[in-house]
Formats: sequence, structure tokens, C-alpha cells
Amino acid sequence: MNMNLIFEIGFIGVQVMAVILAVDFVSGILHWLEDSYGRREWPLVGKWIIEPNIKHHFEPRFFTKSNFWKRNLATMVISGSILGVVSLLGWFHWTWLLAAVIGAITNEIHCWAHRSPRENGPVITFLQKAKLLQSPRGHATHHTDPKDRSYCTVTDWLNPVLDRFDFFARIERFLQRTTGLQRRVDESVRPKKKAKSCEGKCQNCEKCGLRKAA
Repeated sequence: MNMNLIFEIGFIGVQVMAVILAVDFVSGILHWLEDSYGRREWPLVGKWIIEPNIKHHFEPRFFTKSNFWKRNLATMVISGSILGVVSLLGWFHWTWLLAAVIGAITNEIHCWAHRSPRENGPVITFLQKAKLLQSPRGHATHHTDPKDRSYCTVTDWLNPVLDRFDFFARIERFLQRTTGLQRRVDESVRPKKKAKSCEGKCQNCEKCGLRKAA
């Protein structure tokens, strides 16, 4: 095989991977903004985007019962608008088109992560197991209290890296210090139970397993 052809194919592969990671990262940013600062009271987007997102934390599988268009209309509008602006500016490239297509269905990929293999079918299930799409197991971290990590919804690749460095938590702390902006309280997160105490009534606290009162 011609070496130039091998190089071109390899370069295209790198571009595709870069686009997927870029869209995944942007999906994480938008998801984080919704979860952390979105308000029901906001005009238009509050009812259209934020309220369903809040409900999703209480009932993760609820949105799997809606139709394709209802799940993806918001991301389709955003992706289509960006592609339109890029085209008008004369910057159109096939990578922008790929990004718009993937970006338009990020909520659908998110939906697949909440479905069973039987519901998804063999193709999507294979792509999830091959780590090309976000898997139910990978996304489950986001729905584990305190529900403040693993925001990216396209792949399983970025979340572990961002979570390891507390990427979003660091941004939140920075915004709080510099602007006073507070993260919205997630009402779906169950409050932590206080450790029980034997209050000194037990002669062997290690044996009874309760924390000795101070």
C-alpha cells in the first residue's frame, strides 16, 4: 500500500478521534452548566431544558420514554446553528459537519446509556462494549451521589481524566471565590447520614462497631 495513502488514512482517523473528543468535552461543559447553575425560572430554557434535566436526576430512565425529536431538539438546534455560522464565515470543513452530527445526537447517546442491551440492540451494545460510545456502567458514575462528576455523555474516555483532576469542581470553586456564584443544590442527592454513636455506654466500642462519642 502507498505510504502516502496510509498517512492520509491515519491522519483522517486522528481527525475523527479529535472531533469525537471535542464534542464529548463540549457535551460535558453544557451538561455541567445545566446541573450546576441551571434554574427552572430562566425564560424559555428553564422550562425547555433545565426542568427536564432536573427531573432526569430524580428519574434517570424517564426521558427514554419520550421520542427522538423531543430528546434531541435542543442539541440539534445548537449544532445546526453553529454549523450554519461556520458555513457563513467560509470555514466549512467536513470535521465541522461530523461535529454537528455527533453534537446533534448527544442526548440520544446519553439515552442509550440508560437503556438495556435488549432495548439498544446489537449494534449500539457492541459500540458501547467496544468503548466507542458511553456505556451504562461508565455513565452510572454521574448518577451516583453527590452527582457532581462524569458530565461528558459521548464516550467513557474523558470522564475518568477530568474527574481525576477535579476539573469541574475546581472551576466551581474558582467561580465561587471570584464571583460568589453558588452551585445549585441538587435536590435529588440524598443527605448523608450522620454516624451513630454509642455515647460511651458501650465498654468495647470497637466490638459494637459504633463510633464513641467525643
